[in-house]
Amino acid sequence: MQEIIDVCDSKGNYTGQKLPRSEIHKNKLWHRTVHIQIFDFDKRTLFQLRSKDKDSFPNKLDISAAGHISSGEKIITAALRELEEELGLRLEENRLEYINDSASEHVMPNGDVDREIQSFFIAKITENEKLMLKIQESEVQKIVWFTGPELKQALRENAEDFTPNEEEYEIILNLLY
Repeated sequence: MQEIIDVCDSKGNYTGQKLPRSEIHKNKLWHRTVHIQIFDFDKRTLFQLRSKDKDSFPNKLDISAAGHISSGEKIITAALRELEEELGLRLEENRLEYINDSASEHVMPNGDVDREIQSFFIAKITENEKLMLKIQESEVQKIVWFTGPELKQALRENAEDFTPNEEEYEIILNLLY
């Protein structure tokens, strides 16, 4: 069964309309997503390599965990759910730090347009939690840890290997330095 998502306007206000994810993208409608960036206590950050089977940005390096907010779901609940689904990481709500909301529009390979209001969070995890990470293979091929200098160099030299989240990458780099 396909995920049902609440439609919103370009400011993130819900319209009351609810549609399957494919209809949201096909009709170029605004909707809410969550992005969560994981850091460790050694000033490194986790990126995921998206599955080759993803409908948007396959085989690209991306934020630690991200996903759509299901209809009626709280933003923070969606963030915690995505961390657990994609990385096997169970965190308490107070471990997530809200950073900001931003809007983005991207044309997908099939011509659909993904219009998102992204709520961006960060969290620090312990060495023990790092050992317990378990990727969801249908979504994530592997995880990669970057230091600030490594990420800066990768973004400069291989920007095409990353999803287009430049605003968030700038925030991440600032947090790593």
